[in-house]
Amino acid sequence: MANAGARYTYVSSQKWNDRWYLNLPPQWRNLFDYFTENGDNTCAGVYQCDLDVAMLKVRPWDDTGFVSAVAAMRGHLEVYDGSWVWVVNYAKYNCQEGNAKAWVGVWRIVREAPFELQRRFAAKYRETLLSHLSDDPDLTKALDAPPPPLEAPAPPLDQSPPLPSIPNHTKPNHTPLVPKTLRVPARSADELQADIDSILAETEHPELYRAMADLMAGANKTGKVAGTRLLTALYEPLWAEERRYRESNLAPAFEEGLRAAVQAGAFAVNYVKRAAETASKRTTPNAAIKRQTAGPRDKDWSEE
Repeated sequence: MANAGARYTYVSSQKWNDRWYLNLPPQWRNLFDYFTENGDNTCAGVYQCDLDVAMLKVRPWDDTGFVSAVAAMRGHLEVYDGSWVWVVNYAKYNCQEGNAKAWVGVWRIVREAPFELQRRFAAKYRETLLSHLSDDPDLTKALDAPPPPLEAPAPPLDQSPPLPSIPNHTKPNHTPLVPKTLRVPARSADELQADIDSILAETEHPELYRAMADLMAGANKTGKVAGTRLLTALYEPLWAEERRYRESNLAPAFEEGLRAAVQAGAFAVNYVKRAAETASKRTTPNAAIKRQTAGPRDKDWSEE
């Protein structure tokens, strides 16, 4: 089953019979597939994503075309606060309705998201969530909240929204479907520092976080790193991983992953993830037997 950072998840093969999906322009279809299948997705279909990276990975987009594509997918794919992604039907295929533990985990992920996303998610999966979390105050608050007063009427979540025509940028005076001014402004320097300080105060390994920040800065000619990059590319992903390992009672494995990265002089979060995953496998039954019998290709990469 899917979870945060999982390599294998379930997607509906019926999308290839879905007229809404088939009618998407090819580049928009690729964008939908990326948001559905990339490794940052969770079992809830809710996660934070660097939209600039998404634009580069799928194809070079201009801001207007990208925002127009996302707007056309509302009801299937939605973006909140410029970084939170919700693949609307994803949880339906990755969590069985009767699996209470899975849905508790799903709601734990969703309640970290912006409140409007929480409200929409709770409305979509109301009955399933109530059957497992009827006394959760955050869920009650989300279910009882009215839509924002200025919100445009949203299409029903179980129906395909009308697909706007593809913008024709060859026409003069073309008006984009969604103005560029709707982009979320960047955080100020004070806000960035406040977020960095908050993470360092809550983590159990502030010295290792700072060590990785020093490695990141040392890779630049200036010996410095911008606050935005430090927060979004290092501290926030590390903090998300640390919380996940804590919830799984595998905090020592995460710490081992951090230390392995620092010792190797690596500041990539993916390095920490791989090292922590390897460390966590040592706690599973028969792990020692597997390592003894592993062939050359199965050798634990961290032991080289």
